[in-house]
Amino acid sequence: MDRRPQVVTSSQLGERKRRYQAHFISKLSDADGEAAETQSWLDFALENGYITQQEYTELDGVYETISGGLVKMMDGAENWCGPAQHSHTPKLPYSSKLPHSSDSNLPGDGV
Repeated sequence: MDRRPQVVTSSQLGERKRRYQAHFISKLSDADGEAAETQSWLDFALENGYITQQEYTELDGVYETISGGLVKMMDGAENWCGPAQHSHTPKLPYSSKLPHSSDSNLPGDGV
């Protein structure tokens, strides 16, 4: 099951709510929860032979990176929130290209 759409949707909702810090953090927390749920499904898939150890390691690493970025955004929410003319979008060092996503239509794929 591909959980990326839920993670992306929750983080995009957070982006729209940047004027309200508590709401922004709430949406990022939702996205982090979706990432954690995906990692649980990855554990299940590995334990039951649906994916290889290599696939698990790659995908789990992607979700650890996503979660880490979301936590950093929550911890520094004041840098992301406020009136539109005062908010900015810090550049995060991450790759949006996920393994095996060539058939995906997610924004940022192929970057």
